[in-house]
Amino acid sequence: MGWLHKVLHGDPDGEDESVPATPNPEHLVPPTLPRLGSHDPAGAHKRGYASKVCPSCQAKVTPLPRTSVVCSACGEPIVVKSGEDGRWHLLREVDVPAFEDRQGQLRTESYQADEQALLEAGFLAGDVQVDVVGESDYQDVLERLAGRRSRRGSTKEAIALLSREPNHAHEKNAVRVDVGDETVGYVEKWNAKEIQPLMQKMEKAGRPAWVRAWIVGGWEDDRGEDNYRIRLDGLPKID
Repeated sequence: MGWLHKVLHGDPDGEDESVPATPNPEHLVPPTLPRLGSHDPAGAHKRGYASKVCPSCQAKVTPLPRTSVVCSACGEPIVVKSGEDGRWHLLREVDVPAFEDRQGQLRTESYQADEQALLEAGFLAGDVQVDVVGESDYQDVLERLAGRRSRRGSTKEAIALLSREPNHAHEKNAVRVDVGDETVGYVEKWNAKEIQPLMQKMEKAGRPAWVRAWIVGGWEDDRGEDNYRIRLDGLPKID
């Protein structure tokens, strides 16, 4: 039985968890992010092609296409698809449905493997997508964490800690989002209400709510600049 299952559903073979546990100070040290992503569709532009020949007649295709074309040798259509292996695939039209079904299966397997790796490392992980708001008040903090603004902006992985603030002046269900020792925003109001049972169970078990996060945005050019934003990976559902 994994640690998160024990927190959410109790451990009949373990200690009585009816009394809140005292958080271990060592728990406030972020866990190490595991290696994630066995499949990388974003790498398709970097890793080339799975094959360089027409799937119908096996003639060499030059130049290699990024969109569907007609083979100059046999006249048959060549469909170009990006695969979960990070490469472009040249396909016959008849083979496209089976290819897309397989890519969907690979995406599911990759997601499940990533989720399991995060749970084993001590993170929360699941299907509930969580939005962060109020980042406009923390732009200086986010810029320090993500690096200086640039024309391309930033996509920086981070580890966030979620903490309830039941005494918040304006929102009784407030959930603060911290990265390192600094606050970077709050969980969006309706999400914060939805995850209250999860947060309370984590507190009761003396477990900090670590979650994988991304700091994105921060581009700057002649047209102006874009705010930094922070996005959280999914959280587990509470039945």
